[in-house]
Amino acid sequence: MEEHELEELVRGGLAERAGSADVHALGVGEVRRAVAQRRRRRWLVSAAAAAVVAVGAATAVVSTDGADDPPPVATEPTDGAAAPGWRTESWGGLTVEVPADWGYGGAPLSFAGDTSACPPAYVSGDWVSGWVGRPVLLSDVCARYPWLENSPQEDDPTPYVWLGGDVEVGTVTWPGGLVQETVEAEGERLTVASTDPDLRARIIASARPVEVCPASSATIPDGSSGMSDEGRGDPIDAVVCAYRLEEGAFRLTYARATTADVVDQAWSAQAEASAVGAPTACSREVRQYVSVQARYDDPFGAQPLVQRAVFRLGCTGEVDLGTDFFDHPNRLRTKLVRDGVVPWAVDPGIASVVSAPTDAQFLAGWLIGMQG
Repeated sequence: MEEHELEELVRGGLAERAGSADVHALGVGEVRRAVAQRRRRRWLVSAAAAAVVAVGAATAVVSTDGADDPPPVATEPTDGAAAPGWRTESWGGLTVEVPADWGYGGAPLSFAGDTSACPPAYVSGDWVSGWVGRPVLLSDVCARYPWLENSPQEDDPTPYVWLGGDVEVGTVTWPGGLVQETVEAEGERLTVASTDPDLRARIIASARPVEVCPASSATIPDGSSGMSDEGRGDPIDAVVCAYRLEEGAFRLTYARATTADVVDQAWSAQAEASAVGAPTACSREVRQYVSVQARYDDPFGAQPLVQRAVFRLGCTGEVDLGTDFFDHPNRLRTKLVRDGVVPWAVDPGIASVVSAPTDAQFLAGWLIGMQG
């Protein structure tokens, strides 16, 4: 079952249960341990906690202030570099800065008209001072949003940032003292929750247009070897950009600057992999892809040379490497292999955004694995 079908299955299960319970356990899927230093733990909601939290169909009772008058948002571009101790996070056309030691989770998203907080069921790391999430399905353990009255979520003081969450613009004060502000920035919803007003203001003021990757793409780009007869010069820049198909276009879900070495390692590993064979029964629409790209000076040309490996992640995984040389008549596509992913998946943020294809569950821990 591909990731899109899995998401539809979970959506259907949540729709059936909407109104009958406020916490849904659709399976006993255990969050897999990431390799080495990248471990993920359950956060806030577990199946046992769900039994305590589920108390009917009521929603949380909270105070709301200033829904019609959100705080101003600074959207002027900066030099693109985060301040020391901070890092940048992107979604769609929006980039913000968050504390560098924060972990990763998800953000509320709608299932058949009912907003559920399945993704915030866990965040990465053994201990997290805060976390940043996007509306991507990460867990099969879900809680109704807004939080239930007297639930653990209401009292938890851990700060967070939600990019693109299905949350109304305005300010919510939770009983535990956490203040949650949601604003519109660069065409996206930005939610910042903290007991510290200065921290909230600092993060909201950092909002600006995405800088290192296109905010969206109508189609999946082609790969490219980035070579010419004369070779290539020094690297100019390198980026990892992840996208998901939403309403007919691919939306940016993750953006990070990297190094040309990372791009070359990924490209080379995939070039040595087996070529993609004939289409299989599960070869349907590709709903997510990752572009791993480096640009180089062309010593004998005006335009930069581009080396790009495009990871097409549907129910199967294949990688478009372009052509071995610029005049080669055939495109080179190979099967997804671990050594092609690991160079760019070392950032734990990838594991909160990009799903492993059904035939590449050996990447669970590096990418989002199967649930249930």
